[in-house]
Amino acid sequence: MKTSFYIFIILAFSSFCSADPLPDASHIYVQGFSSIKVEPNLMTISVTIESINKDLEVAKQDVDNRSNILISSCYDFKIDRKDISASTLAIGPAYEIRNDNREFIGTQVNRGIEITLRDLNNYASLIKAIIDAKVTKIRSTVMSIDNEDEVIKKAQNEAMKDAVHRAEAIAQTAGKRVGDVYSISEFDLRRDERYFLFPNRRISQLVEVKRSSLYETAFEEEPFEPGLIEAAVEIYVVFYLID
Repeated sequence: MKTSFYIFIILAFSSFCSADPLPDASHIYVQGFSSIKVEPNLMTISVTIESINKDLEVAKQDVDNRSNILISSCYDFKIDRKDISASTLAIGPAYEIRNDNREFIGTQVNRGIEITLRDLNNYASLIKAIIDAKVTKIRSTVMSIDNEDEVIKKAQNEAMKDAVHRAEAIAQTAGKRVGDVYSISEFDLRRDERYFLFPNRRISQLVEVKRSSLYETAFEEEPFEPGLIEAAVEIYVVFYLID
């Protein structure tokens, strides 16, 4: 019974690997592309709070206190608990290079905190909370949207329209007409690595978020422009050709 099962798996895999992604009949293979630019309405900031002390308990207490200050401040301007994520503590030895020698300077304790801001009008309040907590560093700032699936779907539809338009234009120059669709894929099936598949769709930030220095004091007037993000989709379509 097990032998038969293994044979079935091998045959199925062999069939998949030998399958031709293109038809034997006359056809055209085109790429469709669409790019939609939208204004983001979400911001996710990842920060690190770190402390170094020869007394581990002192370092831990410092990180805990600063973490609580940041999280409590976020609650003050209505950031929901589900939009705040705090990692467990990371603890390890800390060293400095002094006179070409590595010297132990204490124990390093750090915690990562990730905050999602759903009301960008509170950006200045969030930056103030980050500064008040004496955050060690901001690891990343990512702009996004809350209706990502909807925007991606729209981009996919536009990419398909683009593929049809390209196919018709090319076929016309060859005195052909576009027939039925043979296959539609998000993967480039003519590349040698076609079985290492990753869909080519993304939502990405077009420009870096503009912000002033982390230690700016005029929080209410802090300049902030979220810029735009781009939803980009590529699809690959094989059409039959008709004489």
